[in-house]
Amino acid sequence: MFEKKKPNKIRNSILNMLSLIIVFVALFSYFTKNYAINRSASIPTGIYKLLPTDEIKKGDTLIFTADQDVVDFLLKRGYLSKYTKGFIKKVGAIEGDTVEINDNLIINGIVVKEKLPKYDSLGRELPLKKGTYTLKKDEYFMLGDHIKSFDSSYMGVIRKDQIKNKAKLEIEF
Repeated sequence: MFEKKKPNKIRNSILNMLSLIIVFVALFSYFTKNYAINRSASIPTGIYKLLPTDEIKKGDTLIFTADQDVVDFLLKRGYLSKYTKGFIKKVGAIEGDTVEINDNLIINGIVVKEKLPKYDSLGRELPLKKGTYTLKKDEYFMLGDHIKSFDSSYMGVIRKDQIKNKAKLEIEF
């Protein structure tokens, strides 16, 4: 009475492939909106979960943008890929803190880093932001864990409007 249709293998393969592509795109979209990967040695490498920036305090890890002149400098030197969308560092100083940059990095009278590099590995001078600064409201001094991290000692203070997200290390590698 009813005739059984033969399965169309090509049609089924195409539908399966389309389903996989849709799932992949959805997962990729979710991942890029909620996670970031850090491959730089300036702080622990790994996968970071993106969090809102409601309250920012010392020690928080933040993802932020740098001023365009800093980005241009980093691109020109080859320190940065043109595909990099932001930086990830830890908050070292906040409003009211005093930061002194000379041969050392000193925050509120405590030496945080000794013998800051003045030259890169090719002998080119680095733009060390020498001086003493007291941070104002919505200003943050960002630090990397590594002595050679290109942090606020070189890029300057970061403003609140440059901050994209807080970040929490989920998987270290």
